[in-house]
Amino acid sequence: MSVHFGCDSSLVLSVHVGSDSSLVMSVHVGCDSSLVMSVPDGCDSSLVMPAHDGCDSSLVMSVPDGCDSSLVMSAHDGCDSSLVMSVHVGCDSSLVMSVHDECDIMSVHDGCDSSLVMSVHVGCDSSLVMSVHDGCDSSLVMSVHVGCDSSLVMSVHDGCDSSLVMSVHDGCDSSLVMSVHDGCESSLVMSVPDGCESSLVMSVHDGCDSSLVMSVPDGCESSLVMSVHDGCDSSLVMSVHVGCDSSLVMSVHDGCDSSLVMSVHDGCDSSLVMSVHDGCDSSLVMSVHVGCDSSLVMSVHDGCDSSLVMSVHNGCDSSLVMSVPDGCDSSLVMSVPDGCDSSLVMSVPDGCDSSLVMSVPDGCDSSLVMSVHNGCDSSLVMSVPDGCDSSLVMSVHDGCDSSLVMSVHDGCDSSLVMSVHDGCDSSLVMSVHVGCDSSLVMSVHVGCDSSLVMSVHVGCQDWIGH
Repeated sequence: MSVHFGCDSSLVLSVHVGSDSSLVMSVHVGCDSSLVMSVPDGCDSSLVMPAHDGCDSSLVMSVPDGCDSSLVMSAHDGCDSSLVMSVHVGCDSSLVMSVHDECDIMSVHDGCDSSLVMSVHVGCDSSLVMSVHDGCDSSLVMSVHVGCDSSLVMSVHDGCDSSLVMSVHDGCDSSLVMSVHDGCESSLVMSVPDGCESSLVMSVHDGCDSSLVMSVPDGCESSLVMSVHDGCDSSLVMSVHVGCDSSLVMSVHDGCDSSLVMSVHDGCDSSLVMSVHDGCDSSLVMSVHVGCDSSLVMSVHDGCDSSLVMSVHNGCDSSLVMSVPDGCDSSLVMSVPDGCDSSLVMSVPDGCDSSLVMSVPDGCDSSLVMSVHNGCDSSLVMSVPDGCDSSLVMSVHDGCDSSLVMSVHDGCDSSLVMSVHDGCDSSLVMSVHVGCDSSLVMSVHVGCDSSLVMSVHVGCQDWIGH
């Protein structure tokens, strides 16, 4: 033992017990006071502890126990206070911890590949960083930052290919990005930024070829884009745009050759385009346009050669054009323009040589022209103009050499001309004229050379008969 007293007093003490055990202690009291103590026990265990109480006070302590266990601790209480501690137990286990008044770091290891590493920082831009590993490929990595551009970043893995990755940012352009995978090809990927042009982008996959992809931006020209697939060739694709030129585009397929395609546009010249197919050669194609020159175009097919084609236009020269074939050579073709020279043109063949052809113009020189054919050479042809010199012309044929031909004129010099033949050499021919020199001329022939010829004239002469 050594003892010194003065400005810098000190005590040095050394105690030895047995073969290797000892105690060595040094105490110094002065400007830089200190305590140094060492205690070995002769079995590889020891305690070493220096203590300093000066301007930058500190404590350093080491305690090995001779079986790989140990404790190392350093404590400092100066301007930047801190605690550093390391604990080691067994083969590879350890705890390393650093505590600082603005930053804490801790690391824990269990000797079997498992570990925890954590860093905590407290200041203007505080943060937490943590990594956890369980020794079986599972892990959690998380970073939390709180400051001007705060964020959370987290990754979770379960050791079987499943994972969760999530990033959350709440700065000027806040966002959420998340990816989830279940280890069996199923996944969810979602991004949600909420900045000036906010949007949602989401992709979902179920591991069996089914998927949902959806994008929803809600900026100046908002839109929705969605694609849905069920893993069996069925799908829905839809795009909705709301802005200057708004539109809806949708395609639906059921996996059996049936489909619906629809486009709806509501801009300056709005329109609808739709196509429907049922998988058996039947279809509907329709286009509807509403604007300066509005129109409807529609085509319908029933899968058996029957169809309807219709076009409706309601602009300056409005019109209706329609064609309807029934799959057995029968058809209806109709055209109805309603412009300055409006008219109706219609043709109706019935597939058995019968037909109706009718034309009705209603312009300045309006008229009706109609032809009817019944399939065995019978026919009716009729023309009715109603202009300045109105007239009716009609021809009727019954298919067996019988006929009626008639012309009626109701103008300034009105007249009727009629010829009737019965197919057996009998006939009637008559002409009636009503005007300045009115007259009737009639010839009747019956069978075996019998006849009547009559002429009636009203004017300068009398009538003559035979």
